[in-house]
Amino acid sequence: MKRIILILVLTLWIGAGFPVGSYGEIQPEPQPEPQLAESKRFPIVTRLEMERAYGFFIGDEIPLTLEIETEQGVVLDLVNLPREGEQHGVFEVRHFLLTSTDQPKARQLYRVNYRLQYFGAAPLTLQFKPLEILYASDQHRDAVTQRYIYKSLFTQPVTIDISRIGPYRPTPALAPKGPLNDARPWRIWIAAVLGSLLVVAAIGGGGREWWLYYQYQRGRMEGLHSAAAQTLERLRREEELRAPSRQPDATAVSALGGIVRDYLNHAWSVSAHTLTPSELAARLEGSTPQVQDVLALLQHCDTLKYQPSTEDHHEEHVLWDEAVTLFEQIDGR
Repeated sequence: MKRIILILVLTLWIGAGFPVGSYGEIQPEPQPEPQLAESKRFPIVTRLEMERAYGFFIGDEIPLTLEIETEQGVVLDLVNLPREGEQHGVFEVRHFLLTSTDQPKARQLYRVNYRLQYFGAAPLTLQFKPLEILYASDQHRDAVTQRYIYKSLFTQPVTIDISRIGPYRPTPALAPKGPLNDARPWRIWIAAVLGSLLVVAAIGGGGREWWLYYQYQRGRMEGLHSAAAQTLERLRREEELRAPSRQPDATAVSALGGIVRDYLNHAWSVSAHTLTPSELAARLEGSTPQVQDVLALLQHCDTLKYQPSTEDHHEEHVLWDEAVTLFEQIDGR
């Protein structure tokens, strides 16, 4: 009887279960991962993010985001990052946008959004080359120059698959369109007419100025030749009057100087009778070469005029002949 009762108690005890704790009670609680000390953290962390690295075709814009998280006191120099319009490896940068946001514990998060394009051979598995980031902290500052000594950090390369096959659904070609009708054509015509009038006015004004200058120079040269011809006639007339004796009187040199001064007064509109040869040379500087010969002749006349008279008049005869020859050359005879 006792044995039967003991068997029944054991059966009920085993069926009800052993009085042990549940699984949730005996499993130890997970311990949090130990946090790294602030001094042991790397001062800069970089991440490259893409929605997908496949399914791109030649010429597609490929989005790529670079995130840079810095600790307090870290200074960045992003001068080596490729900008819009530049080439980085086999990719062309079509868009570049840099933003920054503040993070807890005085950290800073920089985000660079790229849009890349590839126009090379395909299909290929390409790599977006690592980007160089320059960083420095207060410990990396020169004590003398107070300039930062930057260190380089390169990001990881990114693998991108490029395909040359287009989408499965064919894209219908756009129908050709004719020329677009401009609702304001009168503005174009007014601008064209005004531009044409300005061109004609500029050409006509320039041509008129050139013609007036040409006529002035021509009349001036004709005036010089006519004045030289009149002077030459006066010299020959005076020479005929003195031909019988062939001995110039005391007024011959003065007469020659007066004739030369009359020529300068008529041809160049200068008050030659009240100016010395040196003053006339200053007034007529830059004129024709014949003017310098005329001034030299006038200087010689004044020299003979004021020097003591002598019995030998050979120098006066030579001077008179030189004057006739000079004005024949000016007149073109």
